Amino acid sequence: MRVESLTMNNCHWCEASAARLAVAVCLALAIGSVCTGHAHGQLWQDNSYAVLYLGDFGNSVSWAWGMNNLGEVVGSSYTAEGHLHAFAWRNGKMQDLGTLGADGSFSRARDVNDLGHIVGVSSTDTQGEKHAFLWQDGIMYDMGTLGYDNCEAWGINNVGQVAGTSAIWIDEDWKSRGFMWEDGEFRILDPLIPSGLSQAFNLNNLGQVIGWSTTDDSRGWAAVIWEADGSTTDMGGGAQTTYPEGINELGQVVGQKNSHAFLWDNGTWYNLEERFGNYDASAASVLNNLTQVVGWIGSTAWTTDACYWDLEHGQVLLGKLLPPKSHWRLRYGNDINDLGQIAGTGNYKNNDWMESQAFLMSPVYPSFDLGLAVPGIAGQVNTIAASNIEPGTKVYFTYSSHSGGTLIPGCDVTKNALQIENAKVAGTASADADGVATLEGMVPGKMSGQWLLFQAVIPGECAISNLVVQKFE
Repeated sequence: MRVESLTMNNCHWCEASAARLAVAVCLALAIGSVCTGHAHGQLWQDNSYAVLYLGDFGNSVSWAWGMNNLGEVVGSSYTAEGHLHAFAWRNGKMQDLGTLGADGSFSRARDVNDLGHIVGVSSTDTQGEKHAFLWQDGIMYDMGTLGYDNCEAWGINNVGQVAGTSAIWIDEDWKSRGFMWEDGEFRILDPLIPSGLSQAFNLNNLGQVIGWSTTDDSRGWAAVIWEADGSTTDMGGGAQTTYPEGINELGQVVGQKNSHAFLWDNGTWYNLEERFGNYDASAASVLNNLTQVVGWIGSTAWTTDACYWDLEHGQVLLGKLLPPKSHWRLRYGNDINDLGQIAGTGNYKNNDWMESQAFLMSPVYPSFDLGLAVPGIAGQVNTIAASNIEPGTKVYFTYSSHSGGTLIPGCDVTKNALQIENAKVAGTASADADGVATLEGMVPGKMSGQWLLFQAVIPGECAISNLVVQKFE
C-alpha cells in the first residue's frame, strides 16, 4: 500500500494502490462499543480534541504563551544557534518575528490580539538591554521604556492598548511600574502607595489592567485592577503572595494566591484547586469570556500538569481530554480563546521539562460515523465503513499509530482538525445511495498485536468522523 503524510505542505491526498483497507458496517454510539468478532477497540465520541505540535526553530524547544480568537499562537523558540526568538504560528506555519537587536539578541512574544498585532520583549543588543515591542504588518517596533533599559509588554487587547512593566527612576532609585501603552504614549499605573512598586500583566478590551502593587499594610503587596477611568481597585484577599494573570470582559480575574489557583469575581475569591494525587500547588493562567480557565497543577512549578476548570466540570487535567496513544504530556495551559482552543507547553516524545514543546489543543467536531475495522485480524482482508454521509461524497480514510493532530488541507484550524498524528491516507471511497462509504484491503500480518487509530475526513467540507482506536489480532 502506498501512503503519504497529510500535511499543509502536501495537499495531494494519496490514492491507495492495490491493497486497500476497507469499510465495515459496525457502528457504535458510545465509548466502549465494540463490534462483534475479533476486533478490540473503541469509537471515541468524547475526548474531542486534537493536539498539534507547533514546531521549533531548530533546537527542539519552544513555548506557546498567547493566542487570539483566530487560532493564531505566539511564543518563543530557540534557533539552531541557541538564540531565543519570538514566533507567530498560523495554520501550520511558524514565523520567526526576529528581534530589535543584532545577531545574538533575543525576543519573546507574549500576546496577540484578533488583528494579529503581537507584543512581547526583545533585547536591543547582546548586553541584555530589554525593550517592549509591538509587531504588526511584518515589522517589529520598539515601544521604548519608561527611562531605563528594562521594559516588557505582557498583553494587548483588540483596541490596541498594551499592558506591561518597566523600570523608572523615582526618588533617586530605580523602581518597577506597571504601564498602559496606547498610540505611542505610556500611562504609568501607580501603586497603592506613592513610594511603592507596581507591575501590570494583562488587560481586557474595556481597558481594565490587572497586576500587583505594594501596600502599607501586613499584606506586603496586593492584587489590583487599574480601571479605565484612572481609579484603582484593591482586590483585597488578605494574602501576601497574590499574582493576578488573566482578566476577561466580565471583569473576572484569575491567577495564583498562596500557591493555589484562584478566580476573583466581583469581590469574591474562589479557590479553583481540587486536591488529588501528590499535587500541592496550582496556578490559573488565563480565562476566556465563557469563564473557562486554564493553568497548571503540580507538586512544584517544575513538575506540573496542564489543567482546565469550568463551573460545570470543575478541575480537569488536560491530558485526560486527549485520546489514547498520545506522545504528549501537557505541562502548562497558558491561554484559552473563546472557541475553547488552548495554547500551552508540554513534553512531546520526552518527559524532560527542560525540553518543552509548544502545543495547540483544538476542539474538533465529528459530523459522521466511522466503525471499527472488521474482522480486526491482521493478515486478512478487513473492511471499515463510514456512514451518515451525503451520497456520492468522496471520503478519505486516514490512519496513524498515535493520536495527536493533523491539519486538514484547505481547512482553518478553528473549523476542524484530525485527531491523529502525521495522518496517512489508506484509501478513498464514495458514499453509496444509503450514505455509506466502504473500503477494504489486506492488513499486513506484522500488525498483529498492534494498535492503529482511524479517522475519516471529507476535506472539501472540513468534516471528520469520530476517532476509532483499534488493536488487531
